[in-house]
Amino acid sequence: NAFAQGSGGSWGSAQRELSEVLRAAQTNAAIQEIWVAAGAYQPLYDLGTTCTGNDLRDRTFRIRDGLKVYGGFAGTETALTQRDLAMNSTILDGDIGAFGDTSDNAYHVVSVYNCSSGVTIDGFTIKNGVATGAGAYVLSNPHASVQRSNGGGLWADLFSNVALRNIIFENNMAISSSGLFMAGGTIDNCVFRNNLAYDRGGALSLFGNTNAANCTFSGNTALTTIVEVSAPNARFVNCLFTGNYSTWNVNYSISPIGMINTHGLGNNSTWVNCVISGNYRNNASTSLVSIVAGQNNGNTHLRNCILCANADI
Repeated sequence: NAFAQGSGGSWGSAQRELSEVLRAAQTNAAIQEIWVAAGAYQPLYDLGTTCTGNDLRDRTFRIRDGLKVYGGFAGTETALTQRDLAMNSTILDGDIGAFGDTSDNAYHVVSVYNCSSGVTIDGFTIKNGVATGAGAYVLSNPHASVQRSNGGGLWADLFSNVALRNIIFENNMAISSSGLFMAGGTIDNCVFRNNLAYDRGGALSLFGNTNAANCTFSGNTALTTIVEVSAPNARFVNCLFTGNYSTWNVNYSISPIGMINTHGLGNNSTWVNCVISGNYRNNASTSLVSIVAGQNNGNTHLRNCILCANADI
């Protein structure tokens, strides 16, 4: 209910559109934090911060290097600790076209590009990204080719360091990496639920060192992997992995792969004090998909974890 022309300097002069503030932050280093009140927001600009282009589905919330973006406010707070995340749901929504029609949703709801100093995103639901397109959005300085087939919820390039806290990734789709595609950083107290990948990475794919804690992965579906790790060191602590589903039902000559999968020589993921329960594989009599695996000399380590009630259907 803010005025569109608000300066954004206070709640009384708040800007209505998050996209406008993020666009201003690209060239205004004085903007260090953005506080976002409860409500649903849709991206207006592409990664080049324009509103035109060959494909309006390239619209995304682009986060600048060094920026901290917080949701969960009522619009009266004076301190970050006053937020009530449960009461003030703040949604970043990729359903930018006809409501409920996924064919015209944004490819990536949130994008992080060239952010080596790090960004923080805290207190949002990120939903309805659909990265099932062809080709890529090409950026320069530095060069990046943003594939339209992965990272439906959040896409981050391999040079960026991302801190995610109190984020719900839900109802995102992609060819791969439906909820999250990123190199490295931290993932704390996040939920990945009801995301769909037609290939791999039903919840996320990680390509750099990452620490994840107190996260839930539930109801995600993929052909093969739900959590895909191709990184030297990824660590998951106090996480719940439940109700996820692998649809693979064909047996041919590939190396075994896991719903929780670490891929590639020298890559490792470690799960500590985690519960892996109630997950399902399709037609396992002919499937090479297991619940947990290391593929192509990758290693998945479990320490003090509970595995139970995982089944074949």
